[in-house]
Amino acid sequence: MRVKRTSKETADWVCNREGFLKTDKENNEPQIEKTSKRVGCPAYAKVKQDKKANQWYFDHVEEAHNHKLHPSPRMVRYMHIHKQRDAALDDLFAIMARNGVAHQAAMNVMSELYGGRQNWPFTEKDVKNMYVPVC
Repeated sequence: MRVKRTSKETADWVCNREGFLKTDKENNEPQIEKTSKRVGCPAYAKVKQDKKANQWYFDHVEEAHNHKLHPSPRMVRYMHIHKQRDAALDDLFAIMARNGVAHQAAMNVMSELYGGRQNWPFTEKDVKNMYVPVC
């Protein structure tokens, strides 16, 4: 959710995919050459303040989204909260690095263990970042 409009008495929260990418009025093409995740999602929540009771309450809530709420399993591994690396896996990478195993060879070992790179719960960049020297 993101904040669309606020005032002292009300606040509107809308889905991140609310609205559409702004278009050029003359030829109906996007003003910016980029893709947009906006799909005109109608989900929102409107809250108001009851000044007498000094409390906030939901005035209207629209829960229906017009898009999937869950990312694909292929994209989940890029999200910080879903990255799962066991301490044992970190130790295995450390042992291979200390014994001079090339990075690409270590990646191939992980591919064999997980049945392919697409099944890793981490990215190759995560592994490279483990060995960046801290100044």
